[in-house]
Amino acid sequence: MRTQKRTRLLSALMALLMVFSLLPASALAADATSTWEQVDLADIKETDTVAITMTKGDDVFALPAAAANAAPKINAEISVSTGEKVLEIGAPAADFGWTLIPGTEEGTFTLQNANGDFLYIIVSNAGVRVGKPQQGKEETAVFSVVKASADNFYLRASDGTDLRYIGVYYNQTTGEPQDWRCYKVGSDGAPGSNIAGQSVGFWKLTDGETPEPTTEPSPAIVPVTVAEAIAGAEGANFTVKGVVTLVDGRNIYVQDATGGICLYLSAADSSIQLGDTVIGSGSRAVYRGMPQLSSATAEKSSGLELAAKDTTIGALTTADVCTYVQLKDLEITEVYDNNGAYTTPNI
Repeated sequence: MRTQKRTRLLSALMALLMVFSLLPASALAADATSTWEQVDLADIKETDTVAITMTKGDDVFALPAAAANAAPKINAEISVSTGEKVLEIGAPAADFGWTLIPGTEEGTFTLQNANGDFLYIIVSNAGVRVGKPQQGKEETAVFSVVKASADNFYLRASDGTDLRYIGVYYNQTTGEPQDWRCYKVGSDGAPGSNIAGQSVGFWKLTDGETPEPTTEPSPAIVPVTVAEAIAGAEGANFTVKGVVTLVDGRNIYVQDATGGICLYLSAADSSIQLGDTVIGSGSRAVYRGMPQLSSATAEKSSGLELAAKDTTIGALTTADVCTYVQLKDLEITEVYDNNGAYTTPNI
C-alpha cells in the first residue's frame, strides 16, 4: 500500500511538472518582469518611477535601486532588453525604480529609491553607493546629465574637487562588465577608458503599480547653519546655505543668521555675484585664522537677502569675519596705493 501511495504521489508531481513545462516562459516570469517606456529627462515628473540604463554597443545595463554598501553589481541573471522606445527588465520594478527629485540648481537632481535611499558617490574613491549619505561624510548625491560626445551622455556629479561621470566598469583584464563606478572627467571632457563609449537613458514605468516604500523616506541632505559648520571638526564635510557677502576669485564669502564663512572653490565661478543665495559644500578648514569650507562647490539657490549689520570698528569681533557690516561716520586716515601700484587702493 505504501508503494502504491508513493507511486501515485510521484505521478501527480510528474504531471504537475509537465503542465508547468508546457507554459511559456513569460507566463512563469510574469511577476518578475517590468516594462518601461523611454522618456526625456525634461519630461520626468516627481510622481514617475524611472529606470536608468547605460548602453554600450549592444550591452544594456539597468542601475539597481537596492541599498548597497559596495558598487552596484552587473547581475548576469537579470535580463535587460530594449525595443522601440520600450525597455523590459526581468525583475520587479522595485529593484530598478527611482524617483527623480529636482535640485536647487536648474538641471540638477537627486535619485531616490522606494525605501528613501539615495544614489551617491564617495568623495575618496570611484565608489557608487545606494544608501543614506550622512552630513559630514559622503554627501555627493546631486547629479546632472552631460554630453561627453555626439553619442555619449553620462550622469555627472562632483566629489568636491573633480567632476566625475558614472558608468559601467568593464574589467580591464577580462573585458567583461563588472559594476557601476564613477571616474574623474579628463581635461578634454572625456570620461576615461574605464567607462568610455557609454550613454545614459531614462525609462518610465508603464506596467504594474508604483513601488510602495517599505520604510519612511529620508529627506535629502539639509544644510546646517554656518555656526554649526564653524564649530565642526576640521576635515569633516559640511553643507551650508548663505547669502554672498563678497566674491574674491575662488573665495566666496557667505553668511546666514548665525555667522559667516568662506567657500574656497576648486575654480572661480563668474556666475556667482554679491547678494546671491547659494548652497555650498566643502571640507571644514582654517586659513590664516579664517574659517572656510575648502575644495568647495557652490550652487545657486534662493530665499535669503543680503543685509548689512550696523556696527562700529570697536565692536567688531572674530564672529564678524566673512559677514557684511556697515560702519558709519568714519574718518579716513590713510589711502594706501603702494606708490601707485594699486588701482583700487586700500582705505
